[in-house]
Amino acid sequence: MFLSVVDSPPAEPPLSMRQEGGKKIFKKRFNVAASRARNQMWIVHSLNHETDLKPGDYRRRLIEHALDPNAWERRVAEAAEAPS
Repeated sequence: MFLSVVDSPPAEPPLSMRQEGGKKIFKKRFNVAASRARNQMWIVHSLNHETDLKPGDYRRRLIEHALDPNAWERRVAEAAEAPS
């Protein structure tokens, strides 16, 4: 599956945030799109996720996941090992 997260670079980064929106529409759209991949998912993007997108933006989170899909496993393992 190819998923496009293409946008024109902002004149003044970062772009406006894409979070949940009304009725969590953006969250639903990204979740449905990403969950349809059966074997592979290729993220096509034109933005620098570190400068053009704000932390927490669904587009940024999707690009970061594609770049490092095991990051969440490491965070869970680190949290489990952390003293309470």
